[in-house]
Amino acid sequence: AVIGAVVSFLIATMIIRKSARVFDLAALRRFGIFAAAAAVFFVCAMTNITGFETRVPDAGDVKAATFYVGNYLEPPYRYGVLSIDSGYYIGGVYVPVQGEDDVETLIAFQRKALEDRAYIRDPGVEEDGVAYPVGGSNQPFSIGYGLKGGGEVLRSYVFSGKYLLGSGEYARLLSSDSVKDYLSIENLLGYDALNVPKLHYGSTYNIMDVDPDTEIRSKLSGGAMKELAACLDEDYRAMGANDMMNPGKEIFTLWLSSSKPGGTMYESIRAALSGKGMSLYSWTKKEELGDSGLSYTVTEKSSRTIAWLKEKGVYDSLVKSAEELKRGYEAEFSEEKAFYDKKG
Repeated sequence: AVIGAVVSFLIATMIIRKSARVFDLAALRRFGIFAAAAAVFFVCAMTNITGFETRVPDAGDVKAATFYVGNYLEPPYRYGVLSIDSGYYIGGVYVPVQGEDDVETLIAFQRKALEDRAYIRDPGVEEDGVAYPVGGSNQPFSIGYGLKGGGEVLRSYVFSGKYLLGSGEYARLLSSDSVKDYLSIENLLGYDALNVPKLHYGSTYNIMDVDPDTEIRSKLSGGAMKELAACLDEDYRAMGANDMMNPGKEIFTLWLSSSKPGGTMYESIRAALSGKGMSLYSWTKKEELGDSGLSYTVTEKSSRTIAWLKEKGVYDSLVKSAEELKRGYEAEFSEEKAFYDKKG
């Protein structure tokens, strides 16, 4: 940039003066002024001398807030917020954040991440075109605030998965009422048209699934699915920040879908701030994704769900099917599993 600025100044001076004789005292003075201005510009551009980069609004000045969350949402959505029937993770969503307390939680996470300079550390690593699994790769993260006095504050970062999964502030954000209300099964899918779930197992990008056997399907059909979804949401809403960081041993993952999903999706940060979204059903059709749903991971801490499944007499069968699915996955993707195990 410095060399280019010098050359550009000399060429521009030659053109203006229509002469190659530009090295006089007046030209040097003009160049000195130009160099000083350029130095100030580069210092301001390359540093945070103005404080703009780390400026965060006060919660009392915010009327609407949102953030983008992708595949670092464990638990219970260990495969990301949404996945499709063929077993692949769709992508992240913009979560509306409501209430001054939850807005303050979002602000606290942002301030701590800036303090830790987490957005420039732990660059993503790939080997043979394969990204590290959860905890190792990078996560785009956008934050938006709509201010009461007008205007917006929009920021975009890239954090490492390792940082997010080890951040107490991030865990408190994920356990806030705004996040759990929006990402609940009740909100995104609704309870009235749920299909009998499949079992999922795998990594974020390679997921195998299996349909439950006939006995399980018969016991989970109809109104039973509404009861199961309510139990899953009850366990989810009961999770605090410590549970987000330490969810307990994974038992199995259910893929839940609905023939009439009722949730609202936001395609951009400004859409989330304005509340102008589209239905999940319309969004998946627009993106030509086919059937989509939530991959909900049941852990040993999912006490209400486990009790309900045992009461229905399907818990042991689901555990057995999940173990068989895990063995089948590891047999098919043994090389990939070995690669990820080696990388930790």
